[in-house]
Amino acid sequence: MNLMPSSVTRRDLIALGALAAVALACLLAINIIPSLRLDLAAARSRLADASALLEWSAQGATGTSSSVVQPVPAEQRSQKLIDLANRTGLPVSRLQNTERGIVIQFNKVSAQALFVWLAEAERDAGLVPTEAVIESEADGRITASLSFAGG
Repeated sequence: MNLMPSSVTRRDLIALGALAAVALACLLAINIIPSLRLDLAAARSRLADASALLEWSAQGATGTSSSVVQPVPAEQRSQKLIDLANRTGLPVSRLQNTERGIVIQFNKVSAQALFVWLAEAERDAGLVPTEAVIESEADGRITASLSFAGG
């Protein structure tokens, strides 16, 4: 039993197969390549964040800070944290002075910028968070809420 019409030649079948292969390749390119590009961008972001953290850790381990940090008076800590954030290019979403200290929040920021800010807060003002909640966003940025003593 022959299911092919007699007018279809082997050459036609090869051409049809090649056309199907090209169509499949186009579908793969449309569906897979954009997700691969997003994965690559996310991987680059994570690499930059890890590099910043490694650099920050290495500076702390080698003691590259050459001078003793003078503690910032409690009433100036909020302003110092804001000034450091502005210098780092990190937009402060919320700042709250509580009886327990200062709570500062950043929404959808670069992890690298946050780590640089944390390093500068410690190096320049001796300010280290007493509590931190950091959440990763789908686009590779982070949301962070950090608590500091005093205020």
